[in-house]
Amino acid sequence: MTASNNLSETASATIKIEQVSKVGKKKTTRIHLSKSRPSQRKTVTIDDRKDSEVRIVVIWQRAGETTEETRIVPAADFANRTLDLGHGLTLRTASGPGEPAGGPPDGTGFLPPFGPTSPPNASSIQVSIGGSLTHIPVVSGGTRVLGPGFETSIVDGSHRIPGVSAGVDVVVPVDRIFFAFDHFRASLGFNGFDDSVSGTAPIGTSSAFTYIFPNPVSGSTGIGPTVTGQTVTLDTRGTIWDFAFGPAARIPTGRNVSEGSRSFWTYGIGVRYRNSNVTHHIRQESLTFVDLNSTIDLDIRSHFIAPDFALGFEVAPSAPSGAFAGISAFVAPGVLITDASASQISRCGPCGAASPEFALVLDRNFDNSTFAIMTGVKGFVGYQINPAIRLLVDASYQYLSHVSTLAVPTSPLRQPITLVNSYSDMFSARGSLVVAFKP
Repeated sequence: MTASNNLSETASATIKIEQVSKVGKKKTTRIHLSKSRPSQRKTVTIDDRKDSEVRIVVIWQRAGETTEETRIVPAADFANRTLDLGHGLTLRTASGPGEPAGGPPDGTGFLPPFGPTSPPNASSIQVSIGGSLTHIPVVSGGTRVLGPGFETSIVDGSHRIPGVSAGVDVVVPVDRIFFAFDHFRASLGFNGFDDSVSGTAPIGTSSAFTYIFPNPVSGSTGIGPTVTGQTVTLDTRGTIWDFAFGPAARIPTGRNVSEGSRSFWTYGIGVRYRNSNVTHHIRQESLTFVDLNSTIDLDIRSHFIAPDFALGFEVAPSAPSGAFAGISAFVAPGVLITDASASQISRCGPCGAASPEFALVLDRNFDNSTFAIMTGVKGFVGYQINPAIRLLVDASYQYLSHVSTLAVPTSPLRQPITLVNSYSDMFSARGSLVVAFKP
């Protein structure tokens, strides 16, 4: 919407745009014009499904006299008009080419969960895909004996595991309710990873097959030490699902970063939920005896739920097309609930069928609840092809202060297996397509 004038040196005018909703709510936008400020542009969003009419009030001042005139325009007829308001004043309206394509250009809900909001009369869907690098607590396997009372692991899991990252975001408009929220969004994200590492204790070096806890029958802590050698393979797989939803909005900063652009603060509140499932499979096999081996399976399942608070900054194009960029952060203090299981199947053929170590099955279950904080930051940049289509890339980092894992004993001194707390973080980069449409 652009207002312009042909006023004299001593004249000024104030134009009030009053949006009256069908339920009686009123929102006012003011434009002040004078000879030194002959034109001004403002963004006003009119939704003819919710607004019944627009009242244009012109307050004209000249030589100490004030004149006020009111004109009423149906909301459905307000766009794409050139209105002569008299006294040399002209008001031109458009159909919203400066609005961003419907929906935030990030891919994560509230990080989720930032980026420009959709116009209140448009909805959007965003599809993202890319890669991730995930840190989870390290799990070890196999026992290398360095000397009496000195043992170390044969293999350790990777500190950071590459994987795939994907997401879907849906944005729908809502009435401005609490703190002027203007849209509601739901975001679903996925990260998956798969890793395998292996190590060897050569024949002639001392190693052992340590139990996850002592044999209840014999009290033995494992098989060995032995110099028969062994190979150890550790397979790790994980899936992480993130879901965030809640109202969000943006407010103009009042400053433009560059010509043809607009800048906004974005904010939102909501609920964040994460479901994580990580499994470890540890296989130990003797290099000398085919019937001397051990298999350990670990399954760690966790649920994180928390309120979600997001704040960001973005730059969007004023024209129907153009580049945009932004940065955002979120914090979610909540509770992490974990349940886990550990099992071991050990076979020692050389021990003989009468030995309590010949065929041993051990299993144990765990559960834990603890306070945790999830935080994240994201940056994005992209190009708006037209008001309905956007392309973008983003990079994000997320940190979770507590993650539970199982500490596999690689020495009798570390028995039994226990559930311990650590942390995790994740870096991801994705490309996205955003499509806006009328709801």
